[in-house]
Amino acid sequence: QGSIGRSWLLSDEDYEWTLGILLNGVIHGVRTFVPHLVEQDQGHVVFTASIAGHVSAPFGAPYNIGKHGVVTLAETLFHELKVERSNVGVTCLCPGFVNTNIVQATAARSSGSVGSAVDDRGDQMLEFSQRALAGGLDPEIVGEQVLEAVKQNQFWLFTDEDWDSPIAERASQIGSRESPRFKGATQS
Repeated sequence: QGSIGRSWLLSDEDYEWTLGILLNGVIHGVRTFVPHLVEQDQGHVVFTASIAGHVSAPFGAPYNIGKHGVVTLAETLFHELKVERSNVGVTCLCPGFVNTNIVQATAARSSGSVGSAVDDRGDQMLEFSQRALAGGLDPEIVGEQVLEAVKQNQFWLFTDEDWDSPIAERASQIGSRESPRFKGATQS
């Protein structure tokens, strides 16, 4: 679901395609369904964000932007519903790697669609993602975690503990006004 490569080489179409799916689709869902839930004063909204909504990897700008946007929309809706004293719940699902076909969809788009811009860095990221997803969580396990989070009215749902440290590091970097770090990237 994301065009991959150097952010400055990606086209407007790459950004628009990815954000249209990842962010605009979620916005339309909120605008369509939340008014009915608020009117009934019951229900639960589950946002599918990503660990990429918290920790930005290189060569995935459109995906990172989309997932950061989903996290922000989930937090905003959560606060709005609390101000309105609504009983509608919100969960923000932030999985790490889940063994799905998302990379195959990206590869298919990148292999010849208009506007696709996979460069050598994008190729490397695509290969890394394919390996990581192959060893990722089973989607059924994630589904069970989502169901439990909804039952518990839990806002944050991180599917595994592998990302706890990078998220804490990012929060610390923000708090101390440090530049972001990413393993594998050289720092100057």
